[in-house]
Amino acid sequence: PSSDFAFSGSSGGALVAGALATGIDIHALASFVISCHGECQYNPWRMFPCTDRALQRFVGQAAHKRANGRLRVLLTRIQLW
Repeated sequence: PSSDFAFSGSSGGALVAGALATGIDIHALASFVISCHGECQYNPWRMFPCTDRALQRFVGQAAHKRANGRLRVLLTRIQLW
């Protein structure tokens, strides 16, 4: 993506914003996530190893430099009492 654009998101939107800000191939990432469905379908804890594999495969060493100044992750403050 052009460096003229910035991306924002919260929750799953933050993941998409991160992918867009760093130039990750969204279609390849989506295909990878879908391919993990069978592994995680009956054991959600398997999502963590799938996430690790996705990070290794799609996020390069300089991703933080590409996202710098272009990525905003929105947070919600929750007060418990």
